[in-house]
Amino acid sequence: MKKFAIALVLVACVGVARADPKLIGQWKSDAELTMTFNRERARLEDKTLLFLEQMTGRQTITFTSSAVSTEMPDCEIQSALGIKSTMAGFKETHPYKQLGSTRTEVAISTREPVTGLPRITVYHFDGENTIWIYLGGETFPTLHLREYFVRVR
Repeated sequence: MKKFAIALVLVACVGVARADPKLIGQWKSDAELTMTFNRERARLEDKTLLFLEQMTGRQTITFTSSAVSTEMPDCEIQSALGIKSTMAGFKETHPYKQLGSTRTEVAISTREPVTGLPRITVYHFDGENTIWIYLGGETFPTLHLREYFVRVR
């Protein structure tokens, strides 16, 4: 019986998700790092490049030990035809669970901003204060992009 009780305690401890301390803080999209990588390594049409140039560098992601907040301000963008429009921003907070980590990566499960769909994201560390995420998959199925973020606090 004593072994059973110890086993239950160990199983309960394994199930507790702990946030990786290196992820905690606020991160801001870095337009220069993002666009440098994407120009060099992704095949982008001019109109896609124009859109990405206008969108990157605006979003912030803030991690606490149990939640992730994503904020994108309203912004004015211009199409390749010169048509201006306003993109509505958003601010959302969702709980997250850390799925695993290595020395250079942290994987979390949470909800996508705007759609609320379940999402697994892997944050890749390029040093202590720079991370990047892959922007392929369902959102951008053929582009294979990265977005870089730098720690602001």
